[in-house]
Amino acid sequence: MSHTLSAKEQALSKVFSDDYAFSIPGYQRPYAWGDEQAQELLDDLVSAMRDAPGTLSESVPYFLGSIVLIKKESLPDSTVVDGQQRLTTLTLLLSAIRATVQDAGVRGGITKRIYEIGDVVSATDASYRLSLRERDRNFFREYVQHENGLAKLAEFNKPLPDAQKRLRANALLFVRELAKLSQAELIRLVQFVVTRCFLVVVSTPTLIRLTEFSVCSTVEVWT
Repeated sequence: MSHTLSAKEQALSKVFSDDYAFSIPGYQRPYAWGDEQAQELLDDLVSAMRDAPGTLSESVPYFLGSIVLIKKESLPDSTVVDGQQRLTTLTLLLSAIRATVQDAGVRGGITKRIYEIGDVVSATDASYRLSLRERDRNFFREYVQHENGLAKLAEFNKPLPDAQKRLRANALLFVRELAKLSQAELIRLVQFVVTRCFLVVVSTPTLIRLTEFSVCSTVEVWT
């Protein structure tokens, strides 16, 4: 039985677009990144942004690793086999920049990378770029993906499961650290992240086993 496997270098502007609707299956482990990993990601991105030439389009691509998906070529539905931590943390970062930047146009542009707002006239529901495991999905939507969610999350003082604790901790870490940047730097940072940061997107329409694939370090996807 043959399987089609593709690998594409995609800017985050493409990754967080209508081309993909990422979902984390229930068998995946919970969100696990701690504050050290989140801080390291942010420090690396800020450093790369500051080192980039004045015209961002002239900067070299900044690669954030790879993700592995079960996805049919013609459909946006994408089951995330590997890459949950990256996609979730990048969404946290975008949400934190949105909560920190003052420009309404920039905030609206960021929201489009996080979710498409539903349209009453067209009778369409909101469409989320990333849906976490069912047990964390609504929490993530209300307190991270929706506008003003992080403000509510900062005041949240009820006990949380471990994964949601880490989501909250990393989101608030980003907000604290981003507050140290100027408004101009915040705008440049989100421009850099969206246009010059890339993921290698590996996709297959069905479950297969991948061993020592060139862009993934021994990723295994089982039938």
